[in-house]
Amino acid sequence: MPVFDQSTKVGRKVVDPGSDKSLPDGKSLSYGAMTSTTALAGTTGLDCKLVHGDRYQIVNQKMTEMIGGDEMTMIGGKETHIVGGNEIYMCGGNRIDTIVGNLTMMVLSSTTYLYMGAVTAIYMATKTDIMLGGRTSDDATWDYQNKVFDGENILLQQQNIGATNVNMGIQVQFIGLLTQFVLSLNLGVNAINITGNLFKTRGDALSASLQGALTKLIGGEVGAQGGTAEVNATANAGPHICANTPA
Repeated sequence: MPVFDQSTKVGRKVVDPGSDKSLPDGKSLSYGAMTSTTALAGTTGLDCKLVHGDRYQIVNQKMTEMIGGDEMTMIGGKETHIVGGNEIYMCGGNRIDTIVGNLTMMVLSSTTYLYMGAVTAIYMATKTDIMLGGRTSDDATWDYQNKVFDGENILLQQQNIGATNVNMGIQVQFIGLLTQFVLSLNLGVNAINITGNLFKTRGDALSASLQGALTKLIGGEVGAQGGTAEVNATANAGPHICANTPA
């Protein structure tokens, strides 16, 4: 097709060439403020972009973006962020995350948390921990807890304690059935110990009691004994039966 065929290839914005000096309607762009940072309505800056509609961008290679000042991103709808490889996030200052709705975090591999400073966790409602596997807790120094109520339902418990130091002001126990098998040494210091047992069975493989001094101060004591029966038997002798009744 010939180039000069007297047909219009690109239509003019202004039909009359005499009025070419008249610019079209700038819409959100102010021609009088073209050299200012607020020439485009709703934006502020030397390089501004205003898109009335969808925007689609594809970068096939690397992308590097450096921001020397502050950055603010406002998203009025949903956001989806998908990273196919590793992701590194580093914050040199303080960080505040505010979530108005629910938070769900799923980690399909191992997780490591490292805190170099003090950690404070505040739960305003009930916290539930469900452990489908084992749990190991190592306290290098000490573990201090203040609880209003502590309840545990344990099917099977095993404790290996090297040394225990217990300082109790008042201890009250109400036990329906207690069975103890003591194979080690248990030392306890109680100021006041009140124990009520409905039924108690205790089997000790080795029991030792060491007392330096025992002092009893009794204002008055009244005792009544119905009877005492003792049965002893040896390998080479017959049974020995002794019965004592009060005088």
